[in-house]
Amino acid sequence: MEVHRSVRPGRRIAALLTNLLSLLIAPRAEGGGVDSRSRDERYGDALVDILRSAARSRQAREEAGEPVTGLVTADLTDLLRRVGHGLLDGHLPLSSVRIRWRA
Repeated sequence: MEVHRSVRPGRRIAALLTNLLSLLIAPRAEGGGVDSRSRDERYGDALVDILRSAARSRQAREEAGEPVTGLVTADLTDLLRRVGHGLLDGHLPLSSVRIRWRA
């Protein structure tokens, strides 16, 4: 899966993300070998690690002991501008503001 999107976070969020990523982007040599991942691949893997950690957090919502998952269909531009609506699980209409809040 490839995701390409420019995001302009505020200074505090950018600093937090930079600090979290910097802890995880160092090359990892497994079994004494050399890490062959590119810089971009290491950043991508670090972001995945951060997201997985957040999903396992005690503060993450759960249902029957499993992390809650919902599929939202929405126009990305509307979502970023906080306008319009999307559909949760294909049938429940939600405003873009509510979708962002639930995410």
